[in-house]
Amino acid sequence: MKKILFVISLLLFATNIALAVPISVKKLKVVTTSPYAASIVRDICGNKIVTKNIFFNSSPSQVLLPWYQESYEVDAKTVKDISKSNVVLYHSWQPWIKNLKYRISKFGIVYHELRINGNLMVPETNLQLAKEITSLFSIWNGDNKDFYEKNFSDYNKKVNTIVEEIKENIEKFKGTKVVCSKNITPFMKRLGFDIIAEYKEAEYITTEEMQILKKKIKENKVKYIADSLQAGTDIGRALSEELKMKHIVISSIPLANSYVKTLEKNCETIFSQLADDTDGN
Repeated sequence: MKKILFVISLLLFATNIALAVPISVKKLKVVTTSPYAASIVRDICGNKIVTKNIFFNSSPSQVLLPWYQESYEVDAKTVKDISKSNVVLYHSWQPWIKNLKYRISKFGIVYHELRINGNLMVPETNLQLAKEITSLFSIWNGDNKDFYEKNFSDYNKKVNTIVEEIKENIEKFKGTKVVCSKNITPFMKRLGFDIIAEYKEAEYITTEEMQILKKKIKENKVKYIADSLQAGTDIGRALSEELKMKHIVISSIPLANSYVKTLEKNCETIFSQLADDTDGN
């Protein structure tokens, strides 16, 4: 029996095909490599598994988000966390994890590359990832399949309720001109805004790029500038003060490990600001 389990583990390790996890494990230990995957796994799987997000942000305003990076120097603590897990869920834009699994060289760990690409702030993309994760755990942990599928159904309803609210607001504010941090551009476009320009984090933007950005704002008479809390708010704050713009700050990661609550809060922050201006006029 031990030889059979060893062979299965070897095949999974080599091919990265998500077929099974050793059934002798009472509660799966799952490592996620992004706040979004962590949030979804928590909502879908609940207390049926043990989860660990190796890029957990203790502070919502943390600027550095290494889970976005294509290359990352993994520290000893991360290696230890992963070596104790049964499953590692990572994204296609994190190729460094593939090298890490050979560094750990421990059989019995399933490394699964999540196939859904795109900005996970966007509701439709997030739901695609939630569906993929639900399918995976329904296979890996079949005894709890009904539990996972019910949680996905609830998750889907909650997100789509907010999507319906977004549709109503799009009718009111569609085409409103905005400049924003590139981290949140796909999300802002999904909300129906006309993105005149986007910008990088403050430490990467040049003086020339700032001048071009100011010129576009003035030429297009842009009233709103939107920042990602985690990517930094310095540019938005400075330009809003200099050019008399409204400064909007939203989160580009799930706060309190909840995508649903963060999506709701982000939409409320954005649309209430626009509604206040409309009422003022």
